[in-house]
Amino acid sequence: MNFNGGTGGPYFLYQIDGVDQSLIIPPIEHTPEQSDSVIVALRDGCSTPDYDTIEITVLPIPPVSILAIPNAGCQPLKVKFYELTEDMGQKYVWDFGENNSNNNLSILKNPEHEYDNWGTYDVSVQITSDSGCVYTQTEEELIKVYRTPLANFYPNDLEATRVLPRVYFENHTNALTDLFNWDFGDFSEGSDDIHPTHTYAQYPQEYEVTLIATNPLNQECADTTSRPIKIKEVVTFYAPSAFTPEGSHIPNREFRVFAFGIQKEFFHMAIYDRWGEKIFETFNYDHAWDGKGKGGKYVQNGVYSWIVKYVDIFGNAHEESGSVTVIR
Repeated sequence: MNFNGGTGGPYFLYQIDGVDQSLIIPPIEHTPEQSDSVIVALRDGCSTPDYDTIEITVLPIPPVSILAIPNAGCQPLKVKFYELTEDMGQKYVWDFGENNSNNNLSILKNPEHEYDNWGTYDVSVQITSDSGCVYTQTEEELIKVYRTPLANFYPNDLEATRVLPRVYFENHTNALTDLFNWDFGDFSEGSDDIHPTHTYAQYPQEYEVTLIATNPLNQECADTTSRPIKIKEVVTFYAPSAFTPEGSHIPNREFRVFAFGIQKEFFHMAIYDRWGEKIFETFNYDHAWDGKGKGGKYVQNGVYSWIVKYVDIFGNAHEESGSVTVIR
């Protein structure tokens, strides 16, 4: 404010507000909340006072109304932001709160942003009106991004055997605090264990094992992965070393061999006494020797030789031999 005239000073400024008059010394600070006028009087103590009116125009703060759709969901979460006030030439600077993102800022009125990382985010928008007024509004915790699991697992063996069809599954999901649902592919009950063990039926077959990992804080955030497990056929052969005909223990009253992976139609077993005479013969895999000789009577205690011939499921011929002790 400049002033001159009169006797050349000193000058006194009085703010006129109706009745009261108060001395004010430049610089004058006045912060009205709305448009206002200030009347000042200039006096030098000699001349007639001079009056002037200062009109102060207070421009309105730019209105702000923010909407985010959606404001919560699974990572990565794509959010559309809207500033809902009438377009009157405003300029915008959005800050999406994801400081480690290369696309954290936008100057669009209605921008879109994709949150790659899970967490809670404050969002702010700075609006500059066409008259140059600047206002910043921050919405705290406006966006909630839930972690999306990354399901992964490894079996201890991709190919279990018919003889040992038991498989252990090591869970390698990125967060073991998730909820888990295992489907072993064999119509069994499944499991919700972190690291389950499952025993398959003794049938050679391939199964599709599926793991679903779910975030317990938002069960819409889930991931699924699958791996094949093969229960393969193997060729095994076993013969007991002794048995007791007429014994009380039923499973041990007959001599039979046990084999996996053979073609039963190509099976032959023969039993010989100590002099090399054949006393028993069968072409039926399920037919066991009950300890009787040619005359239908039980043989004496002792050691007897046996020879078994068979063809496996791969077409390979085998011959096994050994001895068995009869104990009565």
